[in-house]
Amino acid sequence: MSSLKQRVGHERTVSAAAMEAELDQRLPARGILEHLARAAHWTGWWHRFGPLSGSDPKLKDPLARYVVTAFTYVPASARPRPPGT
Repeated sequence: MSSLKQRVGHERTVSAAAMEAELDQRLPARGILEHLARAAHWTGWWHRFGPLSGSDPKLKDPLARYVVTAFTYVPASARPRPPGT
């Protein structure tokens, strides 16, 4: 199996560190489920799930249910692994 060698970067500049600090201060921290929910809302992919009959789903909050389902059914091979495993 081929792999890429780890790239050795240059030292971080002061302006890069300042920009990272400013972004950390201004942007809220979000989890993967929040990103999935936003992507589902914007793109509408969650409408593809649901009953094959075409009737409305009987779920109270179908968007949340489908996002959690999509998150939990990710194949094990696609999940990130700790280094060395």
